[in-house]
Amino acid sequence: MPIDDFIEVSKTGRRNGDHIMHRENGTLVELNPATGRAVGKMKATITQRFSFEGVECDVECDCRFIMWCAKGPSGWKVHFKRLFYEKDKIVPVDGKNVPEFSADELKPYPYGYRYLGAAQARLGHKIKLDLPTMADDDKFRGMYEAMERWLGGEDIRETLGIPV
Repeated sequence: MPIDDFIEVSKTGRRNGDHIMHRENGTLVELNPATGRAVGKMKATITQRFSFEGVECDVECDCRFIMWCAKGPSGWKVHFKRLFYEKDKIVPVDGKNVPEFSADELKPYPYGYRYLGAAQARLGHKIKLDLPTMADDDKFRGMYEAMERWLGGEDIRETLGIPV
């Protein structure tokens, strides 16, 4: 989603009562001075507050943002950005009650963002089903392959599924 669209969707969601927070948990940068390339890996947690049938909960989703950067004449620039989802969970606000999600309701969503996807779908949001997760070996390995190739100076657009 283009950044301007993301900002508008976020503003609209907030006006409609969405409570979403992104928390950075740490960043690591791999740098290859010989190629002028770097890969930034930022671990983050997305938290969204929900209330279903009078039961309030937070859904937390741990993810990793990957940024492919290169040094140019005016400094460092992010050329590509992707993220993959590692795990998610429901946290009861009152310490004991969480809404029920049936196995059928969770089934369409990959492990890593199944609770967040199901909860957002209950609110009427369209959920992307093809985002990479740690359980998706091909996409997960492809992401790491792209990091290695980028640091070596190669073009990775095809690996990331970006039209050449």
